[in-house]
Amino acid sequence: MKESNYQKFRSILSDPSFFGDEVLALMSEHAEALGLSKEAFNMVYEGFWDLYCKKPHASSEIQAKKLEGFLNKVKLITPPQDTQDEEGNVTQSATKLPLKAIIRIRIPLIRPKPHEVDDEVPEDAEGGEEKKGESVPNSSRADQEHQQLSTHPDEDQSTFKESVLEDKVLMINPVAPDLTSRVWVIHQAAQRVMRKDIATVLKKTVKELDDVELEEFLATVEETAVEVEKNLVKVFSLEGTNEYDEIRAKVLGGSTAPIPTFDYEPAI
Repeated sequence: MKESNYQKFRSILSDPSFFGDEVLALMSEHAEALGLSKEAFNMVYEGFWDLYCKKPHASSEIQAKKLEGFLNKVKLITPPQDTQDEEGNVTQSATKLPLKAIIRIRIPLIRPKPHEVDDEVPEDAEGGEEKKGESVPNSSRADQEHQQLSTHPDEDQSTFKESVLEDKVLMINPVAPDLTSRVWVIHQAAQRVMRKDIATVLKKTVKELDDVELEEFLATVEETAVEVEKNLVKVFSLEGTNEYDEIRAKVLGGSTAPIPTFDYEPAI
């Protein structure tokens, strides 16, 4: 690709109106509302495309061939489009369906064992871990084995350590079976792994990060990500009413109604 065409290509990539992902566009256009500096967003976003287009900064001394391992982890897809059947009936794409909720899949926490356990349930039985410290009757074991998620809405999660991340994620279909609504899914474990990979490569290729230690950079990225996630939920929560109505209206097709957030935690 000629340099002039490449620059045009990059200008298109930098225009939020062409973004295929509405959350990414939200982060670009309203970075401050999410607690993210516009400069930081642009550095990471533009740095990613530098890598993807195999044009790392000259000071990075990274050969394009060495980026293959990183690029193999990236799968770019186009957003779903409206479809039309032979009779002319149009089915809207999932991105145009009403947004009904935000689902947050948390990284599992290591909680202390409850003080009391039902005698009929062996301590090492699969699914024997109890919810909110309540005993679990033996008759519910079959139900528990099929229950992949558990909720802990009222506890202070800062008092527990996170479990070791496994090389798998719980898949959530963001579109309702009847194709009438959709949800956003925030998957903490999956995004943390991807953040670490991307941040590590960016550290090697972005000139502005030359004097920053990798561990310090990763810690800052993670701290910022937690704050952005918190603020994203706030924008669409009851707490964000009035203050973020303009952002809501743009994302929700004119509606400023709050969107509920449901927190789930995979059982370990």
